[in-house]
Amino acid sequence: KSLSMPGNALLGSQAGLNACTLLTDFLATNPNLTNLDLPNNRLNDNDAVLIANALGSNTMLRYVDISENRKTVAGVDILERALYDGASLNSAADSNHSCFMYADLACIHVNDSNVREINRAKKISFILSSRNKTAANVQHFGDIDVKLLPNILEAVQKYLWLKDGYQDI
Repeated sequence: KSLSMPGNALLGSQAGLNACTLLTDFLATNPNLTNLDLPNNRLNDNDAVLIANALGSNTMLRYVDISENRKTVAGVDILERALYDGASLNSAADSNHSCFMYADLACIHVNDSNVREINRAKKISFILSSRNKTAANVQHFGDIDVKLLPNILEAVQKYLWLKDGYQDI
């Protein structure tokens, strides 16, 4: 369930680019892999894009370490958006809800529960509460099917109950 590949210099050559592409293609298949350690592999922002895309369809990974690589703040931002894209309720719901990532410049821990549904509810709750402060929620519900609103509000309620320490939902 773990794959540790520190210091393999996955990039720096055409073979390295192919190796990174093969690795991210493998991750996108949602293998039974929970930990992935890739420190010190010369991964850059382009590789961050490949990893972020793979995380979009991967629900098994729980921890990824891509520290000590050649990514910049832009690469970390791309990875963070894979774990939490707050642009809309749909993008938040489609984000990866299972993975914790260590990336040197930031410890991306938006998924701080080991329960995917709680992480998803937390993200939806955050967006709605942020919009509520500016009375902007109503304008964003125009493109959401009315049948989904009870599910959205239920997710928020679950997160708030758990945040306040209640265990029974």
